[in-house]
Amino acid sequence: MRLVEKRAADYNGFSLLVGDAGSMFFFSNRGERATRVAPGVHGLSNHLLDTPWPKVEKAKAGFAALLDGPFDFEAVFGLLDDTGRASGGELPSTGVSLELEERLSAIRILAVGGYGTRCSTALCFSQDGRIEFHERSFSEEGRVSGAVSYRLTLAQGTARASSPRAGSPPPKTPLPAR
Repeated sequence: MRLVEKRAADYNGFSLLVGDAGSMFFFSNRGERATRVAPGVHGLSNHLLDTPWPKVEKAKAGFAALLDGPFDFEAVFGLLDDTGRASGGELPSTGVSLELEERLSAIRILAVGGYGTRCSTALCFSQDGRIEFHERSFSEEGRVSGAVSYRLTLAQGTARASSPRAGSPPPKTPLPAR
């Protein structure tokens, strides 16, 4: 992590989460140093972890409600598919026009001049070593263009695929941070 911190200015803006079974750390080259992430529900958009933007707060509240039941990746995707916009009075001032800020305020951003949500990911780590990874990618027009799902089980420090299922190859576009 310290090497990443030293070289962070060499890259465009990014956020990085690194962890193991006992801890997780967050680092962004928009911030200062890596910080330990406390247990709980957190949200990340195009800024630092837990920046209180309306969509981050809305997603955190929705996700916290989902934690009352068993992991359901379809419910997570339902939450991540929210294209509702925040009203002007709720929006942060990030240096773009109010109209653009409103368009970017949705949890899932529909294409804005080629910019928009390109994929949504649901990831679950269970205490018994099971891991589920589900991802949907979207075309520039906002339609689902692919999906992948993997289920793994950690066994004595290693991962083995227990039931991989793929609907298409993983997208080549990185996860949107906004």
